[in-house]
Amino acid sequence: MKNNLLLIFFIFFSAMHASAQMRTDSSSIIEVKISPWKSLQYGAFFKQLALTSSEPACDFIEGFEFEWGYYYTLEVKKTKLAQPPSDGSSIECELIRILSKQPATSDMVFQMRLEFEKYLGKGDNRDLLVKKADTIYLYDNEIEIHIPDDMLAEWNNFLMARKDANALFTFQVENGILFRGIRK
Repeated sequence: MKNNLLLIFFIFFSAMHASAQMRTDSSSIIEVKISPWKSLQYGAFFKQLALTSSEPACDFIEGFEFEWGYYYTLEVKKTKLAQPPSDGSSIECELIRILSKQPATSDMVFQMRLEFEKYLGKGDNRDLLVKKADTIYLYDNEIEIHIPDDMLAEWNNFLMARKDANALFTFQVENGILFRGIRK
C-alpha cells in the first residue's frame, strides 16, 4: 500500500513537472533581414502595414524603429510563447541590435498592395488611403505616396475604380514613396 502511494505520488509530480516544462517559453537568437518597404498584412479584424522580412513570424519587432527606404540586418530574440494570448501571436520578436542599415537605391522598384478599407467587417471602415494634397496621399497613416504629374491620370483612374491593386513604387522622394503605376 505504501509503495502504491509512493508510485502515485511519483507519477503525479512527474506529470506536474512535465506540464510545467511544456508551459515555458522558448527563445532563440536569430538574424533577420528587413526589406526597405512594408507589406499589407491581414489581422483578425483589420489590415495594417507590417515589416517584410526573412522571418515571417517577425512582422513586428519590439524596440525596432523601421525607416522606409533602408535594408536592415538585425539580431533578434525570437520567443515562442508557451501560452500565447487568444487574440495575438504565439511568437514575440525583440530587437537585440542592428547589424547593418543600408539605403535602397532611388531607382529600385518595389511592389506594394494598395487597398481602400482598413477593417475587414462591414460598417465602420476607415480609409487606408487619405488625401493630403493634390498629389500626396497618406497610406495606413504611415507613409506618404507622391504622385508624379505623368502618373496622375493612372492614379485617378485607380481611385475612381476603387478597386484594390498591386502598385509599383520607388524611393525617389524624401519622406515617402513615388507611385510608378498599377501592376497589370
